[in-house]
Amino acid sequence: MPAPLSGFKLLDLSDGIAGSYAAMLLGDMGAAVVKVEPPASVGHRRAPTGLVFQRGKRSLALDWRTPEGASVARRLAEAVDVLIEDTRPGTMEGRGLGHQALLQANPRLVYCSLPPWGERGPLRDALGSEALVAAYSGLMNGQAPARDGPGLEALPMVSYSTAFLAAFGVSAALYVREQHTGRGQRVQVPLLNGSLALQSSASVWMQGIVRLGQRARTPGGAIPVYRLYRCADDWIFLGCGNPQFWGKLCIALDRLDLMADPRFEGAPWGMKVEDFPALSAELEPMFRTKTAAQWLQFLEDNDIPCAPVQTREEFALDPQVLHSQMMVTLQDSDAGPTRMLGVPVKLQETPGSVGGPAPRVGEHTQQVLAEAGIASQEIAKLRREGVAAQA
Repeated sequence: MPAPLSGFKLLDLSDGIAGSYAAMLLGDMGAAVVKVEPPASVGHRRAPTGLVFQRGKRSLALDWRTPEGASVARRLAEAVDVLIEDTRPGTMEGRGLGHQALLQANPRLVYCSLPPWGERGPLRDALGSEALVAAYSGLMNGQAPARDGPGLEALPMVSYSTAFLAAFGVSAALYVREQHTGRGQRVQVPLLNGSLALQSSASVWMQGIVRLGQRARTPGGAIPVYRLYRCADDWIFLGCGNPQFWGKLCIALDRLDLMADPRFEGAPWGMKVEDFPALSAELEPMFRTKTAAQWLQFLEDNDIPCAPVQTREEFALDPQVLHSQMMVTLQDSDAGPTRMLGVPVKLQETPGSVGGPAPRVGEHTQQVLAEAGIASQEIAKLRREGVAAQA
């Protein structure tokens, strides 16, 4: 059977990770994706993000910010099912590519916008990026660093979250179009919303007061029985996430005195914050008496949640990852064999698949423009003027 989104066409006008990743996810599910990129960058992407997030797409090198390029982009948008863009509000409208104009020209279009802050409010026109949104939204201040201060997350978590939400929103809008209305609509997922979605359990409104999760001041985490511990040779994660597992731990360790200690009543989540250090002080020296492998075996034998702390390289080669077919190897034209993430969503009857390696920037310019009905003479003119380019 065909992949779930086979037959749908997607125009990716985004510059950032969120839009590119969302388009990649939809492409993995069968959508035919055209990535529009600046002619000045014609050639091969050397950054790992380019190899991954542009995989399976066709690349059109077109400067859609020029009047001539915007005119071509409008023609392309009239023939696709989905368009993804990540500009600040007003940018697309200024070039005749806003959602209202394109939905009028193509009523079945699902128009997905990923602005930094949203289309309303005091930050509407402000510059925005992954790191700026993470700082502004409290994400950096909630990373629980060892030092007294905020922490910068190495992974672009805001963009990843926004991409997942965008792919979900586009899929929902396509379902509504196909099953109910016959019309497309605008889908909007600002980066700010993606950041807030990551923190949904950490910020809860109760009686008009935002109750935030406690910030940790230790490298392993705050909750004493739900945190990292250093063993004699390496680290493990102890995951006693409920009172039952906490009780099992005390029994296995022959430390019933910990269960009876009034300071630790309600562990793991009901303890008073001021008593966290006392319980951690009981456990830290104990874990240093054995190796990580010994503790993992002991905890597993006693049905207590735990995990080794692996590197990303170790995880990529982990038997569970390989069994889940979560790593694939693609033959890149320049980089050679390249291992990367597989398709994370597994559908039993209509599975998605990786459509191939990332193209060179502009590799499909001639092909995509010709399919849009643009005459060869016009294509040549666009290329002469630097509006379009071929790899």
